[in-house]
Amino acid sequence: MGPIPRIPQTSMKLICPCCGETDIHPLLQTPAIPVNSCILRWSEQESLGFPRKVIDLVVCSDCGFFWNSTFNGSQLLYDTDYESTQMHSDFFRAYLEQTAVDWLNGLDSEPQSILEVGCGQGEFLAVLAEKTNATLQGFDPAFRLQDATSERVVADYLPEEPTAQFDLVMNRMTLEHIARPLDFVVNLRRWLAPGGTLITQVPNAERIIADQHVCELFYEHVNYFTKTSLVHLLERAGFKSNRVEITYDGQSLTVYSRLDPSKKPVTHSTVSGLENNLGASLARFSTDWNRILNDRLAKGREIWLWGTGSRATTFLAFACEHASVTGAVDINPMREGSYVLGTACRTFLPKALKGRQNLSIVVMNPIYKDEISKSLSALSVEAELLLVSDLQPQ
Repeated sequence: MGPIPRIPQTSMKLICPCCGETDIHPLLQTPAIPVNSCILRWSEQESLGFPRKVIDLVVCSDCGFFWNSTFNGSQLLYDTDYESTQMHSDFFRAYLEQTAVDWLNGLDSEPQSILEVGCGQGEFLAVLAEKTNATLQGFDPAFRLQDATSERVVADYLPEEPTAQFDLVMNRMTLEHIARPLDFVVNLRRWLAPGGTLITQVPNAERIIADQHVCELFYEHVNYFTKTSLVHLLERAGFKSNRVEITYDGQSLTVYSRLDPSKKPVTHSTVSGLENNLGASLARFSTDWNRILNDRLAKGREIWLWGTGSRATTFLAFACEHASVTGAVDINPMREGSYVLGTACRTFLPKALKGRQNLSIVVMNPIYKDEISKSLSALSVEAELLLVSDLQPQ
């Protein structure tokens, strides 16, 4: 059985970064987990010795925003060892292509200039370059110069003083990493040209709440946004017109924002039972997965993970004894030979499973189930797929 989650004790007067209210309650304190999920480490010793910290979640009763109140960003690394691309997946590439089309079509007019903040290796900018003649600019401290494409990417954080203004400013899966989200969005506004659009995309925290997806709690993610809390934040930063979309099988929350004077009312949502359910779900998650994997081991099955990034890091920290897992599979060749952080679990490419039988593979993101099944079939692998999402709240 894994460690029992504790409710954090705090006497600090906290203010919600999104709505500014002070009705803040302790939510959950997790076991200590690695502070990064996507940094590559190539030795078992380095992986096992990687820094760990607990997550102290608190929740705003007004807008449903929850965040890590003891987050320490100084211990995180965002450099050239940070590897988070999903572009080796055909499914994800198709999704990103469609996202580019949808975002461009969702604008009132075609942009002449586009800025992406937190652009990774410039993957989305490269997709956009095929669909627009706009000038493209990106910022990301983890960008590797040797991977530079024709798109202009600066390997650094976004400066506070704009060097230009853009018709479209985007931040995809970035805001959840920012310790002071209001200041960050205000800075994005400075880079936005008059009449321009800001597009913000974050993980959908309402899905985590509804389905009790504790495996999607990462130390790197200081913030967990509901649609209500994200709109609150954007309105406080001056964006009065906000259109919300839920995509990627409910996993992603996207907001199109304008500095439009026609304010739209925020729809308040509730998070009924959240304080009670999430902690119990984490305890059950650990207990149930240990039982499931021990049952498979007793039947002589070999256990593997598919996916070695954030979910795998959390899964092995919360859910099971590491010795029960033979290895982890990832389709990104940059990850081959690295370790799931905090563990002795090594990463292999799918070809390492060729011809193997009697496997139990824990799938970190169920959205890739069909793609994984196809890969296993091509390699003549006999395996059952265990989806992390199959454990539903009780």
